[in-house]
Amino acid sequence: MKLRHLLIALTLATSSALAAMPPKPIQFEGEIVSATDAAITVKGKGATRVYQIYPGTVFGKGNKSKLADFTPGTHVIVIFSNVGGVVKAENIRNPSLDPKPKPKAPAKK
Repeated sequence: MKLRHLLIALTLATSSALAAMPPKPIQFEGEIVSATDAAITVKGKGATRVYQIYPGTVFGKGNKSKLADFTPGTHVIVIFSNVGGVVKAENIRNPSLDPKPKPKAPAKK
């Protein structure tokens, strides 16, 4: 009987710990089909997905863009999370606008 209570307690503790963890971000790449203040639709390999825009959505690398910069036909990468069935866009960026890494200076002799 004590073992049963212990297993139940461990199960409940593990479940609540997992529920408290933040969702793992996932990436999807494709072209914008449509964009509104509430959602963005992106068509990628084998799927078209809709992502909810929320006040915390970051546009561009370092939040240097705005929603209006993302028009239909624009190639994007969407970093998103799925919380309770709501697919939220965490970051939307156009990879062609990402700053290119600076070449390393040659080593001094």
